[in-house]
Amino acid sequence: MGTVARLGGDEFGLLISPLVEPSQAIQVAESVRASLLLPFQLESMSLRVDASIGIAIAPDPGTAPEPLGTAAPPSELN
Repeated sequence: MGTVARLGGDEFGLLISPLVEPSQAIQVAESVRASLLLPFQLESMSLRVDASIGIAIAPDPGTAPEPLGTAAPPSELN
């Protein structure tokens, strides 16, 4: 299961638990990015969205939101 939260502006956080292997976080990030790349219709326009995704895995960086946010640099998956 996962939880999505808007952190501010155009920044979002996704909490995923439990992860059996750290590589699962990469699979989830790639899946989210692939979904965002699909075009969608807004009135008569076809639009696309792209994203930069960073990954941090607790408890190494810490369990509080602040250390995790700084441990997940954007643009890891471009």
